[in-house]
Amino acid sequence: MIAPEWEDPKGVPIDAILFGGRRAGVIPLVIEAFNWQHGTFLGATASSETTAAITGKVGQLRRDPMAMLPFCGYHMGDYFSHWLEMGRRADASKLPKIYYVNWFRQEKGKFLWPGYGDNSRVLKWIFERCDGKVHAKQTPIGLLPEAADLDTKGLDIPASALEQLLSVDAEGWLAEAASIKEYFAKFGNRLPEGIVRIALIRPTKIPLWHCRIGYFVLPPSVLSLSLAPACAAARRAVSTRKGEQAT
Repeated sequence: MIAPEWEDPKGVPIDAILFGGRRAGVIPLVIEAFNWQHGTFLGATASSETTAAITGKVGQLRRDPMAMLPFCGYHMGDYFSHWLEMGRRADASKLPKIYYVNWFRQEKGKFLWPGYGDNSRVLKWIFERCDGKVHAKQTPIGLLPEAADLDTKGLDIPASALEQLLSVDAEGWLAEAASIKEYFAKFGNRLPEGIVRIALIRPTKIPLWHCRIGYFVLPPSVLSLSLAPACAAARRAVSTRKGEQAT
């Protein structure tokens, strides 16, 4: 469907921008960015696990910022800067919301979400978020829907699968943060200050998933969301693996 005014020379208001990737784990079904700067980070870190059709190798993580890597004719660090500058110059109330979707979450090799036409259920939640009609829960990685917020009428999906699709995997995000830090290092001094630079306190001291984004600081209400139990479990799992390797 195309809006009749899509070629209006006066411009067309954009309510939302969606990024996405093909990830079997870690990334929830949908994330809403806290603001434009956080949304720029979501786009800048967009990634997919490769398939045989893409590279001949399966399961390797490939970063494709804003899905523009093959098309951007200049340095991606400068491209990020232009996104941030647009956010600084614009009226914040008129900026589109930014989302990151992942239809490909798996458990034991099976997809948790049916995909295809049922992706419209997630789009419905996004539309309703833009209209201020539906709830979102704050988490350290962004705004996520509650299970009750998604229209799953007629959808045969276990409650446990939906919970996994809409949860924050603390251990997985610790690994993701390290991967993002390594990825951003490739940009050197061309990486703009405003883009996300993740600083994780040493794993032995992590009371929650803490990230700092240049001049952007997560809202206090988000920083108060403790992931201590999940992080403690993650640390125990890491310690166990190290112990096994040592023996």
